[in-house]
Amino acid sequence: MSDSRNPHAGIEALLTPQDSAVSDASGGVSVEAHAMGMERMIQAGITPITWLAVLCEWQRDWARAEKLQDLAAILEEHGGSSGVAFDWEMQLLGVAG
Repeated sequence: MSDSRNPHAGIEALLTPQDSAVSDASGGVSVEAHAMGMERMIQAGITPITWLAVLCEWQRDWARAEKLQDLAAILEEHGGSSGVAFDWEMQLLGVAG
């Protein structure tokens, strides 16, 4: 039975410490609606994260070279200044083609 005084009681029962919401890959009908939705999720125990952080966490370890080209392509196309910085670092390391 959920606690009617806590609107997040049902949600909290389902959460694990690893539950996240990709804040910049979700939205609402307005900036305020998005902000309020994120606030409710945070109150319920969700950890906000960005798509770029998710991408880098999926890579896990920069020694995992088998997926590095895929990650580089995504960063170059969608990463903005992070993609530029990544390209620069790869050039410095002599990895860039």
